[in-house]
Amino acid sequence: MTVSTGILAPGSMSLVTTIDERFQSFDIALPEPDAGASTPGAQVSSSAPASTTGARKPLRASSRRPPSASAGVANELADRRFRSLVRALSPMVLQVSGPSAARIYVPRHDEFPPRPPQGFDAVLPRELQPQVIDFAESIGADLETIQTPPIGDAGLESAEELLDPVEYVDRLGALARSGVSIAAHHALATQEAPMQTSLINEDDHTPRPAYWAALLWRRLMGTAVLDSGLHTIEGLHVYAHALRGLPEGVAALVVNTSPTITRRLAVPIDCVRYTLRADVSEGGALRLNGRLLSLSSEGSLPRLTGLPTRRGPLIFTPRSITFLACPDAKRAPSSR
Repeated sequence: MTVSTGILAPGSMSLVTTIDERFQSFDIALPEPDAGASTPGAQVSSSAPASTTGARKPLRASSRRPPSASAGVANELADRRFRSLVRALSPMVLQVSGPSAARIYVPRHDEFPPRPPQGFDAVLPRELQPQVIDFAESIGADLETIQTPPIGDAGLESAEELLDPVEYVDRLGALARSGVSIAAHHALATQEAPMQTSLINEDDHTPRPAYWAALLWRRLMGTAVLDSGLHTIEGLHVYAHALRGLPEGVAALVVNTSPTITRRLAVPIDCVRYTLRADVSEGGALRLNGRLLSLSSEGSLPRLTGLPTRRGPLIFTPRSITFLACPDAKRAPSSR
């Protein structure tokens, strides 16, 4: 079933708000402290108070880890493939949390306070400080160590939203349009979190499906949020930003959340199309314009090549994500 929905007119979109360049930000989830740990300030509370920067539902359950837990985290942060995948999403803010989303204070240099500062639940264990700081510096990330000014923490509400790239990117679009400056998500990767809560597989450091959606967002969606003019269509959510690196262009995000209905939109200008769909036969792996997305044998990211598309009616199949890059949008005649 195909339903004609309306007109997407990039040339006439007005500015709604702006977001931070580090809009997609993430979390490093630490395990429960090693058994017998005695480092001052290293213990993590079993529950976290409500965030002062927004409602946040913990995604990770507390679990007792073996004495090698800190070493496992350090090895993960030092892994070259892991760093390469995370660097592709930068710049970002990195938060550090423990069991039940407890907030962890990251000391500067040789500082080691006897107790966590106000607003935090624990201090990062001494043995992990250099690894976490070096990781953040290597990927071009800012470590969040204070709560003022607030960064607009607006975490995704369930593990399933990180597992499902359609839900993940739809949430990104809604948060940006609502005025959230930085959306702090769970998580990059962690050996403690359930598998589905992280963008990167903890076992082999390969991208999960939502990672590819996050990567396309990072490469195409700029910081100026625009009015798409299409807000109230059930099952079809349309977002628009300035095109990254080309403020006069427009990047539109069309998310068809319906499992059965194909949508049709009229687009009056030429654009470059990037459509992501899950391949059931490949266990939910994503295809970009029909090509399966995967790392090379050396662990490198593939080229994310768009499909040049002429103006006219465009089809959006069920449960699909489509980014439309329109570099000439502001030179196109208004369609409304």
